[in-house]
Amino acid sequence: MQASFYEYLQNPKICELFLCKDEKQADLLAQVSRFKGLKTFVLPDFRAQFGDDLRAFSKELFDLCKILNAYHKEEEKKILISPLNTVLKKLPSKKHLQNYHIDKKQNFDLKCFEDEISRLGYEFVDIVQDKGEISIRADIIDIFCINEENPIRILLFGEEIESIRYFDLQSQKSIPNELEHFEICPFLKYFDKENYEIFKDKLEDFQSDTLIHDINSLGFWCIDDFFDYLELDFLACEKFDINEYEKDISFVNAKILP
Repeated sequence: MQASFYEYLQNPKICELFLCKDEKQADLLAQVSRFKGLKTFVLPDFRAQFGDDLRAFSKELFDLCKILNAYHKEEEKKILISPLNTVLKKLPSKKHLQNYHIDKKQNFDLKCFEDEISRLGYEFVDIVQDKGEISIRADIIDIFCINEENPIRILLFGEEIESIRYFDLQSQKSIPNELEHFEICPFLKYFDKENYEIFKDKLEDFQSDTLIHDINSLGFWCIDDFFDYLELDFLACEKFDINEYEKDISFVNAKILP
């Protein structure tokens, strides 16, 4: 598989999307494409079924948003590699994953920020412990952005930002070096005010045994305008067993890597 993929990548024009069976195969393909110097983005193996409580899949969803966000921002030659299970579902596109920018020099309206963060899909908590969470305590804002490896702390002085720093999740202590700015990647979708109200109504009405109807548990199933990445020019690295998939994948098996 890797040898065939390497040979294929010698072509001046290659497909946008490469499909494989699982994350292990995806990693092997990614090693080859990175060796060739291509900007490579690997999606997680997202196997949730429609209606599942997605809190059990939070890592996969955070990774999906982070990776697709980076993929759409990349302007150089790039490829997307994904397990088939993942792209059999429609996923967030570039328009859904527009980042929210924070700059130390900006005037900061806390109430407006809280509203924006809600529509970015972040969860308000007392103490930030995981990605996608935010805590606001007087003039201290802690947020763990989906697109960051460490959480960020903002200190306010009135409507001014006094400092922006990373902080340690275990000790909760700030790291000395300051940031001048950062970006917040949305979780699933950056809603405008009107669409956010419509989305909340859909969440409330969604038929599920899940006790809590929120964006973390059921939000993925309630967004209607995600993108079908199988509309991209794609190739599969090998033939898939049609009995392992609920959907008809015959069209995928018709496009196998030479």
